[in-house]
Amino acid sequence: VDSASISLFLDTFSLPALEGISVHSGDDIHWITRVALYPEQFPSLRLLDLRNVNFSGAGLAPFVRALYQLPQLTGLGLAQPSTGIIGARFFDVLAAAPESAGEWLLPRLEALCLQSCADISGYELLQVVTARRGAADVANISFLKLSECFLVSSEALDRLTTLVTTVRLL
Repeated sequence: VDSASISLFLDTFSLPALEGISVHSGDDIHWITRVALYPEQFPSLRLLDLRNVNFSGAGLAPFVRALYQLPQLTGLGLAQPSTGIIGARFFDVLAAAPESAGEWLLPRLEALCLQSCADISGYELLQVVTARRGAADVANISFLKLSECFLVSSEALDRLTTLVTTVRLL
């Protein structure tokens, strides 16, 4: 679904069994705030797959706030960010323990998929994986897929393969 029709789609249907949403969003992410404000309407939602989202600047804060309201998510896919980069700040928040952030962001997250992210070196993912590994009240990242992320360091990838059950590099 594209961002122009996702709000209408969500308003039109009752979707208590909806397990995943895949949206080509662009800079318009108001729809995710709606999903986050009414999580009881989406109790089965486990996968969020976003394409063309702007993660830099002012777009990051509402996105992160919305994700805090969706703790049931187990899978997150981020593809082709509109600026080409996700930025370190998102991964810092994803790796932040409750002592610094108050609570884990996406505490049940087990799968992370990234595609066409020009700034991914692997070290930011290593930061997330190691921060969550064995920590209380948060799931381990057990599936990691990187596609067309050409700056991934072989050293970081080697370390990730020892910590994550399944790592796919495409």
